[in-house]
Amino acid sequence: MSRGSYYAGIMRPQRHGLPSYGRAVRADAGATPDNSGMGLAAMIWVPTLVVAAGLTVLGLPVAGIAVGGVAIVVHTLFRPHVAVYFLIAAIPLEWLVTFIPRVSTLTKLLGIFALLVTASRLITAALPTRWDRSGRWMILLILWALVSCFWGIYPIGGLLSWQSLALRWGIAVLICLQLTDTVKVRTGMLVLVLAAALASLAFVSSYDVRSAAAGKARDDLTSLVGEQGIESGSLNLQARYTAISIMCALYLALTGRGGWRRMLLLSAVPLLALAIILLKGRAVYLGLPFSLIAAVALLRGAGLGRRILLVGLIIIVGAASTLLVSELGFFGEGIRERFTSTFDEGLQSGGRLTYWQRYSMAFVKTGMRGAGWEQMSFGYLGQYGAAHNDWFSIAGELGLVGLIFFAAFHLSLYTRIRRIDHIWSKMFCLMLWLFMLFVGLTEDDYVTKFYALDAGLII
Repeated sequence: MSRGSYYAGIMRPQRHGLPSYGRAVRADAGATPDNSGMGLAAMIWVPTLVVAAGLTVLGLPVAGIAVGGVAIVVHTLFRPHVAVYFLIAAIPLEWLVTFIPRVSTLTKLLGIFALLVTASRLITAALPTRWDRSGRWMILLILWALVSCFWGIYPIGGLLSWQSLALRWGIAVLICLQLTDTVKVRTGMLVLVLAAALASLAFVSSYDVRSAAAGKARDDLTSLVGEQGIESGSLNLQARYTAISIMCALYLALTGRGGWRRMLLLSAVPLLALAIILLKGRAVYLGLPFSLIAAVALLRGAGLGRRILLVGLIIIVGAASTLLVSELGFFGEGIRERFTSTFDEGLQSGGRLTYWQRYSMAFVKTGMRGAGWEQMSFGYLGQYGAAHNDWFSIAGELGLVGLIFFAAFHLSLYTRIRRIDHIWSKMFCLMLWLFMLFVGLTEDDYVTKFYALDAGLII
């Protein structure tokens, strides 16, 4: 990449000493972990996990979580970036734990804590002259959403909802401000893979998965720790987190050292694939293979041999995962129905065509200004519901200005990805970016933690 192209954040800190991302990832295979950091982690977390497990066995899971919270605070006193690791881990695991029901979530509390830990860097990076060249467009979009609340039919509701939008995109800021070198970035990706694998194992083991595979209905994600049995997560978002984890596992396996480490990472893929199948996210069914294959097709500079190798690896891992899942009997009627309905229903799936027409009408009737942030959900033009598409959602609520900012954000991501000279890193970023674009055609993804996590990893 060009000089100065890597910034340690959506809002960049001072540039001295920071390598470009292309040069940083070129040393991925030789990156070595911080042994002192691993020793400190072991000293803190081995006794913590023993105590937390004991409290859980005794029927005191909340007390176990509290012990873990104290350990997080202690660890971040020595290693501030560790707060971001815990935030990343909490994202796919959030549905397991009910923490302060109907008031807050574990992810939100960890996010606020990580923001406090990062406050000094955040203040330094907040100057507009230091904004990352990709992140600036999303910052402008978020600020435009704030301004649009004041012409909406329900400004107070819009302002309350806008706070959640800003906090969710804080995930990307935190990833970039704290994970500022190769080892930290790779560790964050490994944490995501492990957390998603644990969440997938919990999902598979705690649900009647064969019944779920056979039935047409989708089982809700319900908490297992805390106030149990209440709906605690989105099936679609969980499928998206799991798909990102598969991409991270493939990347770490390709660029890491040690055959056993690579095998462990690749062995997690069938479990993650099984979870995706059982979560029945149709967009992910198509989006994951599309992003993998399309990334290889767009991988300029890789050469024919490398592209064939990549396609072969994708086919082998995908076939192995499919065979394992099939042999275990998880391709029931319900799963097949979800696959076929994707093609049979087309744009009519979930009434999406109707929603897109409504948001297009709002775009036109407001003179391309937009109805205002979240105003369609509050009943602008007497119509409710999400657009189920990033572009229509932004057009209907944030108008032409919002569309320009959003398009500029993605164009900036693509141009910086093209300049990455490390081939595996370029492939990884292409996969993430294409996946964002594809699944965002079926849901309002740009307002979710999934989108911020994805963008943070790319930047």
